[in-house]
Amino acid sequence: MQAVFRDVGWKLMFKDTAAAAIAYLRKEAVPVILFEREQTDSDWRVVVSQFSKLSPRPCIILLSGSNDKNLWDELIRFGGYDILRTPVSPDTVIRAVRSGWFLWRNQQKLQMAAKQRL
Repeated sequence: MQAVFRDVGWKLMFKDTAAAAIAYLRKEAVPVILFEREQTDSDWRVVVSQFSKLSPRPCIILLSGSNDKNLWDELIRFGGYDILRTPVSPDTVIRAVRSGWFLWRNQQKLQMAAKQRL
């Protein structure tokens, strides 16, 4: 993952716990979050829900060893954006992160335009 991000010129940050990630995200606007479902100290649903309540709202991509309709439905219900089945290929990561970033950027533009109209 580090090599993929480095090769495309993106910044990748790691946090050891969900609490550390949330504390960081409350201070810094991060457009895309990659969250490993299986390697967490908390229930992934709770963490994704907390991430999705941040402002500005990030696009949350769940990394998971499985990917089925039930997981997809749960992810969306808790505020997630996409699922990448692990192990992931570099092209898949790039495509998902780029898509999430474009969505995030467009949401920010819409919010700014709405504020200017007021």
